[in-house]
Amino acid sequence: DGLVFDELGIDHVFIDEFQFFKNMTISSKMERVAGIQTGGSQRAFDLYMKAQYLDQQHQGHGITGATGTPVSNSMVELYTLQRYLDPQALRERGIAHFDAWAATFGEVIETMEISPDGRTLRPRQRFAKFINLPELLPMFRSFADVKTTEQLTLPCPVIQGGKPQVIACPMDAA
Repeated sequence: DGLVFDELGIDHVFIDEFQFFKNMTISSKMERVAGIQTGGSQRAFDLYMKAQYLDQQHQGHGITGATGTPVSNSMVELYTLQRYLDPQALRERGIAHFDAWAATFGEVIETMEISPDGRTLRPRQRFAKFINLPELLPMFRSFADVKTTEQLTLPCPVIQGGKPQVIACPMDAA
């Protein structure tokens, strides 16, 4: 009645605007930590299932993603990219589950934050910063080809005066 992905004969998928697939469901015991979203999109889940299938068929060679913003909102996005693009490295290091990865490369801190009603303070845990960067960066670079602005040599307009300026605009009371 129809074709399914594994019957199409696809052996590699190239995805532009890969950032649209970063919102993948993760399972975690860190439910109360801000910055860790456990829910995800159907689009990301669908691509992940295809990536898993292609990785079984051609380990490490089934998917290529292109994006200008690989990590923009949370530390979970880096883990998600690695799940798509280098799941073997996660398995080999024993950090395929998010909580193991987070304990290895992230630090959760507790701070006092204003409650939503604005009247009181409450303790809040937040996935705040990366740790063990000397170990994480080579893992990231094994599946990511990072280009900086300087390497791209794209034309940029010259800023008048040579540096950014703050220009105050009067506000009318009208």
